[in-house]
Amino acid sequence: MLLASASIKQVFTCIFIDIAAVVDSFGGDIMDIFFLLLKLRRNIEIRIEPHPFEVKDFNDSNPFACEIIRTGKKIS
Repeated sequence: MLLASASIKQVFTCIFIDIAAVVDSFGGDIMDIFFLLLKLRRNIEIRIEPHPFEVKDFNDSNPFACEIIRTGKKIS
């Protein structure tokens, strides 16, 4: 599942696109996945900020995930 939100960072007057990548299991270190997503975004859009989550961690008990669930848009 992918969820997205766009937020304006007034300090830089630039729009960043937050993407939550929610998967059943990473099968590895979440930081390795994060850096892989950063690398992949270079060929798509540099303003994308990836946020990887496993399904078990993507729920209302996680404040960041809760905000994404509440305000994000499902894109796939």
